[in-house]
Amino acid sequence: MSPRSLPARASLHQLRRQAKDLHQAAATGDPAALARFATFAKAVSLTSAHLVVAREYGYSSWARLKDEVEHRQRGDVRDGETAEPADRSWPTFGIDPPDDELGTVVAVAAIAASSPRATIAINDITVHSTGCLINLEWVLHRTTETTTEWQGMFEEVLGHPSHRLRPEETRPPGSQLILTAEFSDGRRATTATTIEKRTSDDHTPMILDRGGGVGHRVGDGDCRGRTTHYLWPLPPPGELRFVVEWPTFGVPRTTTLVDADAIHAAKARIRRCRKGAGTGPQT
Repeated sequence: MSPRSLPARASLHQLRRQAKDLHQAAATGDPAALARFATFAKAVSLTSAHLVVAREYGYSSWARLKDEVEHRQRGDVRDGETAEPADRSWPTFGIDPPDDELGTVVAVAAIAASSPRATIAINDITVHSTGCLINLEWVLHRTTETTTEWQGMFEEVLGHPSHRLRPEETRPPGSQLILTAEFSDGRRATTATTIEKRTSDDHTPMILDRGGGVGHRVGDGDCRGRTTHYLWPLPPPGELRFVVEWPTFGVPRTTTLVDADAIHAAKARIRRCRKGAGTGPQT
């Protein structure tokens, strides 16, 4: 069998992930994974999985493969290029999309959920190489609440007097707008899972609340606001389901379908900005 071609800007994180996925597949008895182990290793273990990945790329050991990847990254720096971080596809908890990218916007313009007290729309999705920003807009409607009741509901979420979204950890139970993304391969991410419950080895999808605020408020009546969430990683092609609910404002669980193929098409149009390459963005 001919060796696989190692990408020019290979990522050690991606290679480690390949080994981990291979090991997990073999441990569940997957025939294809077991056949790969049988070709290059004597036992099924994570260490052996690293060896299998290395040999499939034509290297005698994981150490030699690792040396080659690191050598290429050092060469990129010497040649004046910004080397692709080895773990670019895995964000440190709490970060935003890469600072050196201008994302591509995919219009959605769909009502995601509504109730007599609130209307929530997904306006658009800004696609980056590591994930995407989900941009929501919402209007809160005053119905039969007294002024005191309405102000109380309003300030549970937005705070006072700055009218910015309160930090999630300080909001009363039920006041959080909950956004869940369900991928076509069965994986899901939700804002209901806090970062504190995750570990650096937890590579399941996640949604981070990036904040927002009120753009327009009409007296003691309706008010308009926005919030942005960062979804990692990019969803696979196929049907992407967004589920929205907001208990404080009576918004039930409501599903909106988005074609993730459009998100992947947009990824090819991301613009990378390089320092010292002129005044405008470089592609």
